[in-house]
Amino acid sequence: MIPEAVIKKFTTDVETPFIYDSSGIYTQEDPSKIDQIGTMLLQTLETLGIDGVDLLEVVGNKRSVAMRVKQDLIIGNLTTGRVDELASRLDELEATLKAEKVEEEVEEAIVNLKELSRKVNMILTEFLGDFAPRVYRNQLKKLKLEEGELPLKKMKDLIYALGNAANLMIGPTQSQEMTDRLLMLIK
Repeated sequence: MIPEAVIKKFTTDVETPFIYDSSGIYTQEDPSKIDQIGTMLLQTLETLGIDGVDLLEVVGNKRSVAMRVKQDLIIGNLTTGRVDELASRLDELEATLKAEKVEEEVEEAIVNLKELSRKVNMILTEFLGDFAPRVYRNQLKKLKLEEGELPLKKMKDLIYALGNAANLMIGPTQSQEMTDRLLMLIK
């Protein structure tokens, strides 16, 4: 979610920032256009034996682009405005992206699933009856999780997986209610 939020923050009427990396393409522009730019640029740099570019500017009559390349990451900005400000906008975009990632890592709480296990099983049993232990074990195995300390994100993944598994058994309304109750355990 972080790249999307950063892109949204920096997108204006005249500027369209983008991030191209292994996790995806983040932009308000057509992603296929950015994909073509990124693929072509990375292949060209690899052919030339260049492992990164501090600043690459392409100035056109109607639109211009500035990009910074590091390994498999491209941070760029398309503009119809002033080209001389593109480098500083890239600096701001990159700094904000780094700050947001650090903030997310700091905020990532740890949940002790072993301590919550009894409460989770009580809620599951209420909704799934005798099937609760099997559904719980299957989802732990499927997600390759052990009862112990988990990042909050993994715990949320488990809760949503339990809700999806229960959906076929008890229907969407009851499944959503169960998911909501499980989520209340970690709030």
